[in-house]
Amino acid sequence: RSCLKTVFSEDRDFIQLVSKRTRLYRPSKGMEVPCCPVGFLIKKAIIGDASDNLKGVPGVGEVGAEKVLEAHKTDDIEEFIKSLDESVKIEKKIKDHAAILLNEYKVVNLRKTARKAAANMGVTQGKLSSSDFMRLSKEHKMWDFVQAPLPVFSPFERASEFVEADS
Repeated sequence: RSCLKTVFSEDRDFIQLVSKRTRLYRPSKGMEVPCCPVGFLIKKAIIGDASDNLKGVPGVGEVGAEKVLEAHKTDDIEEFIKSLDESVKIEKKIKDHAAILLNEYKVVNLRKTARKAAANMGVTQGKLSSSDFMRLSKEHKMWDFVQAPLPVFSPFERASEFVEADS
């Protein structure tokens, strides 16, 4: 079953949700985000984000993280850590901080956070009531606004469709 969703938000964290069935529209940019770059969550975990209270790996910035990610193209955090070459200074630094990296990765991964929160509420896939959806989205600050492209309806009317896996 296909359910096309559009998330309207300025929050760059939502880039990770972009898929065949989920779109992200950034109103201030007047644009739809075309895809989620490979390594997006790993990069965010490496460089940190003060607004999300993520410290990241000390001494590794955006440019360094991008260089390492270019050499190790993957979205799998464990595969990424295993593939790091300790003879390369920046890669050794990242590997030495693997525990921090794994923790930060778990924090920024919205899909897993949503599924875990739903499971803790006893909600099975596709069976989320609109009141539970509203409570989850407020508690976890996960969606600014969600709506289907056509027909236009309240984002909470068919909320159960929004928790389906994006496979």
